[in-house]
Amino acid sequence: MRTSIGALRWTSYDVNPYRLTVRCRSSPNTYNATVPVTKTTESVSSTSKVPLNHDLVSIDPGGSIAGNTFLSGFATYGKKSQDSLASRIRGSSGVVQKYQNSYRIFNSEALVYQCKYFKLNYYPPEHFLGLFRKTKPGVNVRESGEAHFNNNLQLENTHKNIFKNSLSSLPKHYAVYRRLNRVFIKRHLLEEWCRLHGDKAVEETIDSQTSKMGAHFLDKFGRTKQGVAKDGFYVYMSLVFPDKQNREDLAHHVRQSVNTVANLKWDEFLQSSKDNNKTWVEIANSFLKPFAINKLLSQSEHSYTLCRLNEDNSVEE
Repeated sequence: MRTSIGALRWTSYDVNPYRLTVRCRSSPNTYNATVPVTKTTESVSSTSKVPLNHDLVSIDPGGSIAGNTFLSGFATYGKKSQDSLASRIRGSSGVVQKYQNSYRIFNSEALVYQCKYFKLNYYPPEHFLGLFRKTKPGVNVRESGEAHFNNNLQLENTHKNIFKNSLSSLPKHYAVYRRLNRVFIKRHLLEEWCRLHGDKAVEETIDSQTSKMGAHFLDKFGRTKQGVAKDGFYVYMSLVFPDKQNREDLAHHVRQSVNTVANLKWDEFLQSSKDNNKTWVEIANSFLKPFAINKLLSQSEHSYTLCRLNEDNSVEE
């Protein structure tokens, strides 16, 4: 890992001058959910040391969430034992995502899968959103403006009494539904991601920095081979919430979306529709203004900053 004065640094590997680097004053030896991953951060897997995100833990065997028996009616959504692994997955920096929305740095190439249940945008680790992801992989689940149950704007009958005093019939307006929806997607994503050896590919990426042994899951450029789950930042936009009728089909589409990303051919996927000399990731990164992002990070009291690298790997002032 490259180091600088009193700071730890991890870097995207786009072609100059679009390489970005994040520097942090805290040590990565102990997992810190508030900072981006480094090159040596382990992936989320069944052996992961990443701690639980208790805000996302689903139903425990007793049918309650965090001991809240008021929510016992939601027990059919899943068990804590099933969802604890998915609850270790986190997203990307909220500051950077707000910056993307404010400056509208969007790329149509990132949309890789869509169905009646959701849309998936995938950003490689070198993309600025991927660079700021907090776990490997990083996953964010958002709800659309009219996200609802299986084309039915009414809440499930078994839950109507719980929300009888509420004016809204949209599940996205209730934190418990949003949480269960996010855990549902993350659980099925991670199961498929590990089945396609995404965690092993991350291990090989880490080992390749200190070993010259051959890789089973990486190509000669150090990228995941076609068919191997990719690290990066996955953004799901939910259109339909899981319910009793659609859970199996929705889970199938989540797994299929991970397969679709795994089977992307890197060179074809990264090719920009606007510039044959740059990848769309390079174009997106070129729009970033480190000074503006760092000001936002400082205002949010984050301990890391974003910089550009010159051709000699020095930090651009």
